[in-house]
Amino acid sequence: FLDGERLDTSCRLHLRGRNEMTLSPTIFQLDLYLPSENTIGQLSSGRKIAVHSTFDSVLATGTILDVLSDTRDGKQITSVIFSDGIPFTGSFVSASFPADTSLKTITESLLYSSSVPLPLAGFTARDRTYSLGTSFFGSTADSLQSLAVDLNADVFLFRSAIYMLGRDTTPDIIDLTPEDVLDAVSSAKDVRILTTSMKGWPIGSILRYRQKPPSMREVDASAAGRSNPSREYSGQLICQTFDADTGEGPWCTRVIIQVR
Repeated sequence: FLDGERLDTSCRLHLRGRNEMTLSPTIFQLDLYLPSENTIGQLSSGRKIAVHSTFDSVLATGTILDVLSDTRDGKQITSVIFSDGIPFTGSFVSASFPADTSLKTITESLLYSSSVPLPLAGFTARDRTYSLGTSFFGSTADSLQSLAVDLNADVFLFRSAIYMLGRDTTPDIIDLTPEDVLDAVSSAKDVRILTTSMKGWPIGSILRYRQKPPSMREVDASAAGRSNPSREYSGQLICQTFDADTGEGPWCTRVIIQVR
């Protein structure tokens, strides 16, 4: 979608980038192979872009930073570079608050009065107040990080909105189906890495997947007498990476969940 209108993308597409649980901006690149001249013109004059895998599943959104055309192996490729959050990175704020102002109110006010205002889309931290008045001057992101420390929360930017999620609260839980998980789950320290179908899972949510035990045909004869219980993987989604090319089969994505 380009500026809210559906764009003709009947050509080959290659999407690269990642969404992370951070206040740093996301950078995406969408390559279009042999797009029409009309599509190139629309992209060059467009401002906002959103890439969907299905009509209701958003993968990546942002402001268009550049549109480049190149020729590779005799094929014209148009690359769209877009980002969610670059203007916010350089934003600043100057605000003071009296004693006993709730930290949620302070968070909302800082975002509203920032030089690049953004909405507070989620706040699950256990709210509290400062017994004394307080003030903020400088980077909006640094101010939010300071509040997050006092709230025992994680603060991050996702799809042009700010989220402040308490570490001692339970985020929304999304149950993955066997059709969602396309490969074996791998582990590294306190994280689990899953290859999933091409859906835009909300950053910060809990992804839960129950892996069914193998059938007897899949079990080695030497282990046939053992119990094979199902395994459950659950964790907070902290990163989702995209490197998907419609010219190389069905799209998929890799997600990293952190065990809580």
